[in-house]
Amino acid sequence: MITCEDENATLTSLQNTSLADPSITFIPNIRVKSPSCISTRGKQDDATYKDIQTVTIDIEKTKPRFRFIELFAGIGGFRVALDAIGGRTVFASEIGDAARFTYVSNFGRERICGSNGQERDVLVGDITEVETKDIPEHDVLTAGFPCQSFCKVGDRTALNDERGELFFEVVRVLKGKKPKAFILENVANLVTMEDGRVFGIIKGHLEDAGYTHSAFSYPSTPTTPPPLLRSILTQDPPPPSLLLTTHQLSKLKESYTFKKNPLWRIANVNGRARTLMSSYKSGYVMYSEFVRVSMDGAEENGVLDEEAEKEFSKLTADSETSQNTEIKKVKTESGDERALTLRFYSPRECARIMGFPESYRLDHVKNEGTLYHQLGNAVCPPVVEAIARRVIEALEL
Repeated sequence: MITCEDENATLTSLQNTSLADPSITFIPNIRVKSPSCISTRGKQDDATYKDIQTVTIDIEKTKPRFRFIELFAGIGGFRVALDAIGGRTVFASEIGDAARFTYVSNFGRERICGSNGQERDVLVGDITEVETKDIPEHDVLTAGFPCQSFCKVGDRTALNDERGELFFEVVRVLKGKKPKAFILENVANLVTMEDGRVFGIIKGHLEDAGYTHSAFSYPSTPTTPPPLLRSILTQDPPPPSLLLTTHQLSKLKESYTFKKNPLWRIANVNGRARTLMSSYKSGYVMYSEFVRVSMDGAEENGVLDEEAEKEFSKLTADSETSQNTEIKKVKTESGDERALTLRFYSPRECARIMGFPESYRLDHVKNEGTLYHQLGNAVCPPVVEAIARRVIEALEL
């Protein structure tokens, strides 16, 4: 495959030695190192979104407070944050099919009608296949450029990796469109990698694009609403209305016996909690990924008695295992004993921890592993919103 960055180049000038080879194809206007030279990625399949309505937005009539774009948009964490302070997405790029489907499921299939009357999709695929001139004017550029090359647990190839090189796509757009500001996100290890050499290179390219900048690591906890944190990380005492006597419990339908009690809701996810012993052999290997249930007032009794209630005692896999799972029993005021053990955060809990609103849809994805991956790659909207609010105020937008 021969690529050419010069729009005026002709096929004749480049194909003299290649026409005899049928495996070589000439594609004009595709930049060098574009993934198109290797494979076709990030192509949006209309059939995938057949049940999602397309909406056309006249950007001139809506008159947003400011306009922004999302590079490496993922599932739209930056958009959740900047929409909340009056921004309007005019362009987004995401190469991942699954992430793009999550994005569209939440924000819809949008087309923007510009001042020239032309319509175009807001969300596109591979940013390396988009010419700078085709990116609309904007006030703020946002990007969570791929972090795998900079992570402590990765290969740490930094800018010498295909994913790390995608940072230069950010620089390309900054130089070509000159937005008023940018907000970039990556892992904290980016700053200290190779004793700061990698970050020094990144800073140099940003300054060469004409920008001064500040960099800092920011924890998500201070900006996450306290009630949200409490509902996820700790177990508050159940309200008095849930403290029922044995006689009262007997008069309730079976489906209501313990499902509304916060303690049992923590222990029972979709009918059965996934425990360390039942799940780690299926691909879950990080002990830190499991949630400890609040055990105030509980007694440690080792492995459960065989007579304990099956729904809460047999939380392991259907096959036998020689390992013992950490099990504890909790007694209620009615005298019943229930057993609790470790479990994963649910996808919805992960979304809450990250600061995504309850209205953010997750039900369209049937594979929980996909949701964990997407949420793990996302930014924390409350953090971005707090930073962006100051940026927009400084720009007097």
